[in-house]
Amino acid sequence: MSNIIRADFYRIRHSKMFYMTQIAMFLILLGVILSHTTLQAGMQSNEFLNIVQKIEKYNWTGADALLASSLMAGTLVFFYLPLFYLSVGFELTRGTIKNAITIGTSRWKFFISKYIVFLFLSAFEYILYYILSFTIASVNSGVGTFDDSFFSKFIQSIGIQFISLQAIFVVTLFVLFTFQSNIAALLVTVILPTLLSTISVILFPKADLTKYLDFQGNINSTFLSMPQYFWIKVLIVDSITIIIGGLISYFIFKKRDL
Repeated sequence: MSNIIRADFYRIRHSKMFYMTQIAMFLILLGVILSHTTLQAGMQSNEFLNIVQKIEKYNWTGADALLASSLMAGTLVFFYLPLFYLSVGFELTRGTIKNAITIGTSRWKFFISKYIVFLFLSAFEYILYYILSFTIASVNSGVGTFDDSFFSKFIQSIGIQFISLQAIFVVTLFVLFTFQSNIAALLVTVILPTLLSTISVILFPKADLTKYLDFQGNINSTFLSMPQYFWIKVLIVDSITIIIGGLISYFIFKKRDL
């Protein structure tokens, strides 16, 4: 398994797609921060929109950029997609997976090693996202000031966001191993979070389950005031989604003819 992981990291380090993804994220964040405009998708609550309108009125300091980046962290889905393809989808959809399986690597080790690589890449991308946001804004307008509760909220925020992003991509994993199609996986990843967010806000605004399953909405709303234990319940739903989705994806992969 370690050989697969090392080979994947070597291949990804020499991939143009990986570096193009980082350049694209830098340029998008540069444009967003200099124009102090957040990127949003799906439906949002009035409280969320009020915060966005307030923060978009002024140039962003480093502190402002961290908050604004949190409010649009759902856009990380688009930067994760190339990394998911490079780590999980590359061999599966190209047919080269047969080579790894036939030389003695078990499907379980193959499956786990690919997901581990994606976890490392997604963690790297997540950290880089906030580092770039803070650095660009601080160079442009200064570091700014942090209130007393900022760092406790920020630590809570990054934990919830990262787990919720993994919940989205376990659905991507399921679609990929079911249909062996990167296009199908891409479409579901882009459409499903926005659809769930719209359903939660418009169709079932009072239903608890839809709120917990609104992955993208929850990712963007981690700085908002929520009822007691809301975020704990979100993490429980996210964790259950990851475990069940991962197991189903593996069993589909285990039974499928390659």
